[in-house]
Amino acid sequence: MSNLTNGQGFCDSHADLTPKLLKSFREEEAEVRARFKQAAISEPCKTSSLETVGYPPGVIFCDFETRNTAGCKLKFAGAWRYAADPATEIVTLTFHAGGEYHLWFPATELCDPLASLVANPSTTFISHAGFEQAIWQWIMVERYGFAPIPIARWHDTQAACAYHGAIAEFW
Repeated sequence: MSNLTNGQGFCDSHADLTPKLLKSFREEEAEVRARFKQAAISEPCKTSSLETVGYPPGVIFCDFETRNTAGCKLKFAGAWRYAADPATEIVTLTFHAGGEYHLWFPATELCDPLASLVANPSTTFISHAGFEQAIWQWIMVERYGFAPIPIARWHDTQAACAYHGAIAEFW
């Protein structure tokens, strides 16, 4: 058995982070909600499936693909413990900015336009159940030198759905 897991499959490293992160999230949650209520829909742009949708200006949709080579399972460990595990690696990051999709992978290292978007305080990043936030902080910042993104600049789609009463079983 790995020293990073207990018999139930949970990573033990960084277990004390959850209370601090929840407190920070609650403190900044109101500000994030207020910003999104004011967001206007910008001009339509094409998605990869050729559907036309409108994106709020200054909002970056990002999606990490990762793997863990030591057996830490995301479903059991949770996003923050999984991201903090030294054996978790980014395979790719796809992000939508400026009407185009961009691909980042570890060999790219610190690059534009991604570094510029992170440096811009008016840019908001979309996450799914906090996963992108965790991967950003533990891997993009710690291993690749990108600037941290404050919690207030993240919009968590799962939290927004829960707030509006969406059924959790569909997540």
